[in-house]
Amino acid sequence: MTLDDHRAALHREPLDGFVRARTELARSLRTAGDRDDAAAVAKLPKPSLGAWTVDRLAGLEPDLVRDLLAAAADARDAQRPGAADTLREASARVRALLDDAGRRARTILEQAGHPATDATVRRVQTTAQAAAAGTAAEREALLRGILDRDLDPPGFGPAGEPEPDTAAVLEAIRDRRRPPQAALLDLPHRPPADGERVDELTAAVRRAEREAEARHRETVRSAAEAERRRARADRLAAEARAAEEEADAADRAAAGAEQAATEAEDALREARAALERARQT
Repeated sequence: MTLDDHRAALHREPLDGFVRARTELARSLRTAGDRDDAAAVAKLPKPSLGAWTVDRLAGLEPDLVRDLLAAAADARDAQRPGAADTLREASARVRALLDDAGRRARTILEQAGHPATDATVRRVQTTAQAAAAGTAAEREALLRGILDRDLDPPGFGPAGEPEPDTAAVLEAIRDRRRPPQAALLDLPHRPPADGERVDELTAAVRRAEREAEARHRETVRSAAEAERRRARADRLAAEARAAEEEADAADRAAAGAEQAATEAEDALREARAALERARQT
């Protein structure tokens, strides 16, 4: 395994157990005689909560991350004169995918016992966007799930000519890129050969399938979230009912105690009166 493989495995661990898992992995590598890897693993930084959540997203939702990288690549390529429509379409895809990533991140955080605040979810979305639009190394780190810190995007694409994608990222997004709008407009004027038409239709089917799968995942996630919220509402309602019953019981006990106190005071007055009469006789 490479150092990145070890890093990815560590980033799949619960964040609270990262240091312990890193220590155990370094120890096992030293025992196996891999002293260089052991030393490198021991120096790996613990990821921030936002970066760890993005890494978990890459492990649990690889298609979403690959689609985000593809949309970001389309947006970078569209930053040229005459490609405004393509840039708008790619940017809209990025925003939609980041919304999807935010919803999934909230679930990841809640299931891991971390506070799923709006600020944390926005940090996750910002880091994912920054990595998708960042350097070649950051894009590959996003793909592999090995980010270790929060990132802030300056916009799509670094200043100057963007770095080309690494081989791993190119392979991951190859079938997820969308052709520029200008190329689509040229199609009616140049009927494609049969083979080209088949390729275009095949690509269109694949895109439709991915879109349908994404919508299905969102439906499943939404249903699970609704069920979780219903269960929480039922639990809170049951707790409220129990608290109300306890309050009623406490009110009854207080009323009984007050009545007993009144009766005791009456008995005391009667006893004192009887005592006073006995003394006067």
